[in-house]
Amino acid sequence: KFNNYGLSILALNNGIEHIDVNSEANVSYSQTFGPRITYNKSNFSFDATAYYQTGRVVTSAIAASYYSANLNFKTTSEFAIGVGFEYLSGKDMNDTTNRIKSFNPIFGTNHKFNGWMDYFYVGNHSNSVGLVDLNVVVSYTKDKFSAKLVPHIFKSAADVYNGTTKMSKSLGTEIDFTIGYKVAKNIQFNAGYSQMFGTASLAALKGGVTTKSNSWTWFMLTFKPTFYTSN
Repeated sequence: KFNNYGLSILALNNGIEHIDVNSEANVSYSQTFGPRITYNKSNFSFDATAYYQTGRVVTSAIAASYYSANLNFKTTSEFAIGVGFEYLSGKDMNDTTNRIKSFNPIFGTNHKFNGWMDYFYVGNHSNSVGLVDLNVVVSYTKDKFSAKLVPHIFKSAADVYNGTTKMSKSLGTEIDFTIGYKVAKNIQFNAGYSQMFGTASLAALKGGVTTKSNSWTWFMLTFKPTFYTSN
C-alpha cells in the first residue's frame, strides 16, 4: 500500500491429478498470474484486475484471460453508486481444437459475482463461451435500514451456436434487489429478490425456455448471540 493506492500480485500454480493414456496417475499444472490495483480517496474508490492463465489440463494447452474494473462513488451519506465491468475469456462453440480458451475462476466465491441467481460459474461453465458482465450498483443505508439494487447485462465473450446457427452474444439481463434491517444489536433481517430475463442464446447455452418467468426470492434472519466474553 502507498498513499491512496494498493497493489497486489497473484501467482498461482495449480495441480490436478488425472489418469494418463498409460492408465497411470499423473498431475497437470496450470498457472494463473496478474496484478490487482486499488484506489481509495474520500468518497471515491476504484479497482482494476488483469489475470492470465496458462499451462495444461492433461493434453490441452491453456490460454485464457480475465479483466475487471469497478468504480464507486458515495454521493451522499446515505447513497452510493457504482459501475462495474468483468470479462472472462471463452471458447467459440464451433471451435473444435483442444486448446482451453475459457478462463476458470478456480477457487472463486461464485455467488459474490455475476448475479445472485448463480447462472454463471456454478455448474456447466468449464471450457464454455466465457462471460462479459456490465453492472451497476445502487445502495442506500440509513440508521438500521439498508437496500441495494444491482442490474446486470450479460453477454458471451465468445460465439454461441445453436446447431450450425450463430446466435446473438446477448445472454440476458438480471435484476438483483436486497433489503436489510438491524432489528437489535445481534439480530439482522435480510430479504432479496432476483429476476432473470434470459435470451434465446442463454437457452441454447444453458437450456430452459425464455417465455417462462424465472425469479428467486429469499428471506434470512441472522442471530449472533454472545455466549462468553473475557477480558
